Amino acid sequence: MKIGHIPGVLVLAAIVGGVGCADKGPATITFLQPELIGNKTPVALRAFAVDRKGVEMIEVPLTYAVEPAGLASVSDGGYVTCLRSGEAKVIIAAPADDKKPPVKVEVPIRCEIVAKIKAPYTWRHVLGREPPPYSAKAVDAVGKPVERPVQVTSSNESVVRVVDGGLEGLEVGAATVVATAAGEAALTEVTVARLILSEPLSIADGDRRLLTLQQGTYEVEIKVAATDGSKHGVALTWVGADCPHVSQKTAHRQKCKVLETATLAIENPSRTGLGAPVDGFLNVLQVP
Repeated sequence: MKIGHIPGVLVLAAIVGGVGCADKGPATITFLQPELIGNKTPVALRAFAVDRKGVEMIEVPLTYAVEPAGLASVSDGGYVTCLRSGEAKVIIAAPADDKKPPVKVEVPIRCEIVAKIKAPYTWRHVLGREPPPYSAKAVDAVGKPVERPVQVTSSNESVVRVVDGGLEGLEVGAATVVATAAGEAALTEVTVARLILSEPLSIADGDRRLLTLQQGTYEVEIKVAATDGSKHGVALTWVGADCPHVSQKTAHRQKCKVLETATLAIENPSRTGLGAPVDGFLNVLQVP
């Protein structure tokens, strides 16, 4: 009886031991589901193998992989880092043993990485006119908009201020507007000018229009066309200001700094009485 009993005891012990080993294997894997990942900072998945009783099995090693490859990376310690925008999954697995397949879970991740801030390089407001549009948007590496709040600040709020995401010029001057989001930034060089003269310009052959300007910095805009269809234009000559004379053209944009008082002569060069009048417009702006 003892001999017959011993095998029974041994068999029973083996069965119990087998069940015990099965109970000690991982039943599932727990993890921390990441929210939307908006930068390239590593995010901890905090993954652990868990037995059937819900006890974390710290001693069980886990492996990690990302699909599709290239969108994100994951370290051996379970830190996932987004490399570009898109959706992927991290596959976490606990090792298999002889009696059961490996335990696996898939963790979906969504990456929206700001690659740059899209904003105009320059922005100009002529006081008295409607401010031109301005917008700053966060975009990914392929130019797709990324839903991120963009903070816009002015280097000189007495010159230009931020209003509901747009810009408004307040006084003649220059400033820099900075748009930032997720560690990226874009600079916009701002110029605010004031229109001090705007009128039609008509000058007969050989005549000229004289314009007196006081101390300040000015930008002169002229565009004319000869009434006979030729390319004849106007020439600019300054007296009292160290600004270059400009030969005749149909369009001018010239900046000049007047220290005291200066006279600008806008001349339709004579063609010995055979030339045609020129018609167009004249704008004079005060600029920084």
